Amino acid sequence: SGRRGGAVMDRTSRLDSAFRSPRLRRRARKLGLGEKKKKKSAKTVTLSQVPGITAPADGKLKGWALDVGDGSARLCAATAGGRLRVLASDCSRCNWELEKGDVRVFDDGPAVVCALCGQAYDLASGEPGAVVEREGFDKWVSGLARGAPTTKPARPQDVVRGEAREGDVFLDLSP
Repeated sequence: SGRRGGAVMDRTSRLDSAFRSPRLRRRARKLGLGEKKKKKSAKTVTLSQVPGITAPADGKLKGWALDVGDGSARLCAATAGGRLRVLASDCSRCNWELEKGDVRVFDDGPAVVCALCGQAYDLASGEPGAVVEREGFDKWVSGLARGAPTTKPARPQDVVRGEAREGDVFLDLSP
């Protein structure tokens, strides 16, 4: 074993000095040569029943405005494949209400597509995907929205964990 500053180097120190780049260190750890990261403990999530709202039909969207704590939250909900998915309502690209869009199924899963700019957001992660081309009048309106000076790059949408049980909707409304 080697010495560094008078102290005996442990296995991790040797790895870090031998593999200075983060990419090489990750590869070494993947091969079992380094210290394994400790798994983070799972956060306990409490789902609260939200009275007065119902889950959308499969493949459909619904918008909800909820009073939460001191403020309010606008959410867009979709049911896809029997699972309730909930995202922040406003498109991060054009600020249009996502519940006015539609649900599309792509190779990597279901997504909500903004009716104005055509930006798609993955329903499970909220990550932005491709911009969907529209037809007819919708294509013309979508083209105007894309050319508007207020159009920003899409950012991931906030995802809210939710479940539908026997007609009741339960959401994680913790901050």
